[in-house]
Amino acid sequence: MHTMLVVWMVLQAQKIDLVETQVGDCPVVLSAPHGGTLPIPGSSLRTGKGKDKFVTVRDTGVDRLARLTADAIEKKTGHKPWMCVAKFSRKFCDANRPEDQGTEDPAALAVHREYHAFLRQAVEFARPKPGAILVDVHAQGTDSLVAFRGTQNLKTWTDRASLDAFCSNLTRANWQVFPAPKTTEQEHSSYTGGTIVALYGRRSVSGIDAVQLEFGSHYLRKDQAQQTANELADAVIAHAHLIAR
Repeated sequence: MHTMLVVWMVLQAQKIDLVETQVGDCPVVLSAPHGGTLPIPGSSLRTGKGKDKFVTVRDTGVDRLARLTADAIEKKTGHKPWMCVAKFSRKFCDANRPEDQGTEDPAALAVHREYHAFLRQAVEFARPKPGAILVDVHAQGTDSLVAFRGTQNLKTWTDRASLDAFCSNLTRANWQVFPAPKTTEQEHSSYTGGTIVALYGRRSVSGIDAVQLEFGSHYLRKDQAQQTANELADAVIAHAHLIAR
């Protein structure tokens, strides 16, 4: 029997839920690949040997923000977004890297593929619909008050005008977004967007508008996260042409 199938069957038999998913009914996809804490059974810790951009630090609070944003969208519109949240630790698997960079053993590879299989399903559902959007939620320690936008400098988004409109909805809520809307400044070199927006964004012929948002700690604090989620939900709703209740 194929090694990957065996690993998947073991995880299922142990009833280990390492990827939290929500099937949606609208063209909105939320992803949070770096907020998990659980070990992957049968997997060893990643060593980074021979890997590029090797990072194992957790993005604390991004899983909560993704869930709060999903709930806010549903409360505001009656529509349920698609959501994929990693419960597994980045120390074992990084779903925002290619398979050969984000995993080092079959157990981690099985979980990586599970995460991306759901995202592909979500994007395939969303793609034919107007305003389809994927938001990949991350955290950064460079500036606590800034949300860095990552679209691989517009390669993962339809056009500058609609991206400016999306980001302007955030800045009107007093967010500091970098680059600021309606500027030609390039994205921060450390936060241009990773594998998820590359695979599922507009640079792919089968992709949708996709942005990686790297949040400073201000936006992710427990006393601030609900407001952040509400404001992000408003921007997503406007882009996806959903009608608020």
